[in-house]
Amino acid sequence: MKQGTITMRREEGVRRRITERIFIVVALVVGLGGVLSSLGCEAPGVPDYPTPILASAVKIAYLHGGELWTMNLDGQGPMRVAQGLELRPGGCYPYSISPDGHQVTYQIADGQLWIADTRGPDRERLTEQPVEAVSWFPDSSGLVYSFHDDIYVHWLKPPSPPRAIRTGGRRFLFPTWSPEGSYIAFLETTEAGVFSVNIVKSDGTSWRSLGTTAVTVGEVKPCPDIVAWSPDGTKLLVDYGWPAFVYYVAGGTPIQVGGSGSVSRHRWSPDGQELAFKGKGGGLWMIKADGSEERPLVTEAIDGFAWGPGRRLIVYNTAVTRGLNDLWGIDVDGGEKRQLTVGDPYVELAPAWTPEGSRIVFQRTDVRGDEAGIWSVAPDGTDLQQLSSVGTAVQVFAVR
Repeated sequence: MKQGTITMRREEGVRRRITERIFIVVALVVGLGGVLSSLGCEAPGVPDYPTPILASAVKIAYLHGGELWTMNLDGQGPMRVAQGLELRPGGCYPYSISPDGHQVTYQIADGQLWIADTRGPDRERLTEQPVEAVSWFPDSSGLVYSFHDDIYVHWLKPPSPPRAIRTGGRRFLFPTWSPEGSYIAFLETTEAGVFSVNIVKSDGTSWRSLGTTAVTVGEVKPCPDIVAWSPDGTKLLVDYGWPAFVYYVAGGTPIQVGGSGSVSRHRWSPDGQELAFKGKGGGLWMIKADGSEERPLVTEAIDGFAWGPGRRLIVYNTAVTRGLNDLWGIDVDGGEKRQLTVGDPYVELAPAWTPEGSRIVFQRTDVRGDEAGIWSVAPDGTDLQQLSSVGTAVQVFAVR
């Protein structure tokens, strides 16, 4: 009996020590998880926003002088959100709307980064020094941007100080999140006209290069959207100069797209299988993501263009001739064109689709280049409406 009691006590002691160790391990894991979370090491999720998007949720942001304004899709409810802005070098927009439409980051004239609520007057300064190439997390919980040629992530929910994830003697440029939130892509300059296309996770791990390419870079400073993920997150378009290239996240040889010469403004199709671009002769061209089937879509010179969301339609404005131009829509597959504006004394600029695809919003100027307001039209050219008498640098978004 005595021996049995001793054995039972030993077994109980072993079980107690095992239980204590398991508890300690669990506590460490939980605690470590909290630390990692506080450092912002978890990749952001991608919210499953409800569909369809209601017209009442669609908003328009625009600049008037140095002020940032928002208004409803019908032009009602104009609200000043921020002031002290100006277009960045190359005509790049100085503001970026969060994916959920609730917040906007913007840069004032000296490059400082601020954040504001798109629905009210609340605003806050995020950096005291100039930053470049700001990109939102897919779930709107934070930002990634370049600062002093390094890449920083800045969690806003919950708030935490910005943290460098890529530093060094080289210059790191144009960070942008993948659609599903797995990677940040950025360029690394190695020498004049040569860059490496890199991806890295939000915690700074799993860094790798997708390839190195030499390009001819123009004198105009490119906007941040020259590095663009395909909608499915499997490919990257880099339109830094010419030629432009498509890089595959899975690896392999980069694909040159858009022919040779001074081509520009490549844009992914909604399914990520094709690219439209302003190419030879200033016309609108199409090409497959694998570099095949390059073809002209619009032969006359164009200015701006935009893909319809989830549609095989592109809206574009023709290049200004004799002080005037027009807005057109074209079916990508059949080639049928429809003129959306005609017989007016205005210049149409910067067309943009509403997120649900029901309207096309665009800017107008008069023949002298003075602002003539923001307008919208249905995709079939009917129901032309003036939304405001002023406005430039227009962006259409939805509050979700």
